Amino acid sequence: MHVTRICGSIAAELRIGDPFDPETQVGPLISAEQLTRVRRLTADVDAWHACQKHYRPVEGGHFFPPMIVTKYALDSDFARQEIFGPVMALRPFDTDEEAWQLANDTEYGLAASVWTSSLRRAERARCSLVSGIVWINCAHTLSNGTSIGGHKASGLSIEHGVEAAEQYMKVKTSVIMSGGWHSPFSTRSASP
Repeated sequence: MHVTRICGSIAAELRIGDPFDPETQVGPLISAEQLTRVRRLTADVDAWHACQKHYRPVEGGHFFPPMIVTKYALDSDFARQEIFGPVMALRPFDTDEEAWQLANDTEYGLAASVWTSSLRRAERARCSLVSGIVWINCAHTLSNGTSIGGHKASGLSIEHGVEAAEQYMKVKTSVIMSGGWHSPFSTRSASP
């Protein structure tokens, strides 16, 4: 695996610390177990060693140095698992179809982000990506009423919007008639 110079420059400049401090850009991981998991998934990544020399340890939390990885095996745990840490995996592609295949070649499908100046390519990507959310030229932007739901092994059903409330509803139909009723399947009439 390989990491670009980004780890030594931009990623190293990110401010790591207390998430309640407005100056912080990267907070701690949720637990010691998650820190161990992220370390395990990135153990074979050259980026770890490159980032380690730029990383200044932060006390009082489960911090992991941000890193950007550009070369990795597509069948590795690093590529196949959701890392849930400050790790970005980048993969080059030659055609749009290859990009969609790479993006869809996972058991997860919560969100995707497409960056392009072509509305045609954006629409083709939106239709081709198997994902609950597809952002075009943005990321992590939703209004309060926008429903979101993951595809494949991502997400827990639908959140937000009318669609989320509808998951907890059951349809019950009641028909009340006054007067006589005649069944189309019978020759007899029914009366109340």
